[in-house]
Amino acid sequence: MACGVVLLICALSPLSFAAAQPSTPCPSTTPSGASALLAAAEACLQPWGPLLERNAAQALVYVQNAVSDQLTSADLARAYDVQGEAHFWLGALGQAIARQTQAIVLEPTAERYLWRAVTMDRVGDTAGAIADAEQAIAFAPRQLDFYLWLGQYALDHDANDLALDVMERAATVAPDDADVLRLLGDAHYALSDYAAAKTVYESYLTFTDNPLPVVIAKLQIIERRLGS
Repeated sequence: MACGVVLLICALSPLSFAAAQPSTPCPSTTPSGASALLAAAEACLQPWGPLLERNAAQALVYVQNAVSDQLTSADLARAYDVQGEAHFWLGALGQAIARQTQAIVLEPTAERYLWRAVTMDRVGDTAGAIADAEQAIAFAPRQLDFYLWLGQYALDHDANDLALDVMERAATVAPDDADVLRLLGDAHYALSDYAAAKTVYESYLTFTDNPLPVVIAKLQIIERRLGS
């Protein structure tokens, strides 16, 4: 996969700035062979420069040349990944979902499901995004990033019961993880279960050296509401 879920998650966070190249990594000459063409297409999707530009159109050209050769199932899924990612950045979200789906049908992975979840969100399909994120968790039940993505996504969309369920599942995987505890506390807080939120937030404070100011603020609100 070009960058798969890592690229798309980074694209929505400050991490993408750290990943940017100073100049375009997109090859200016067409390489020879399917493997080299796929690598070139992936390079064209790497962000570069202060504006985090990507040459998605050129990536599509390279990958189209690659698929003209006989590809293994893995390489064809990789080609669909690149096409889906390129269409994503070009704003052709329907085509992006179609290519992502083809990659999933060929070789389903947790990363591919979460990548499609991000695109589903972009087209306003909240239910589809949640379903795909749940599939990602099912494929990789020990991978915290997928729980954290879905937990935050559920909170952002006022699906607070789902957020609580997801983060309780995450807590069985990593009960001492600060990010898990923070989102679990946020879920309790969103459901107005302030006593539970207080307990979880206090546990969160024991596992982080840099607590988020919003958590401190919520704890102060909770203490006032509980009268403690």
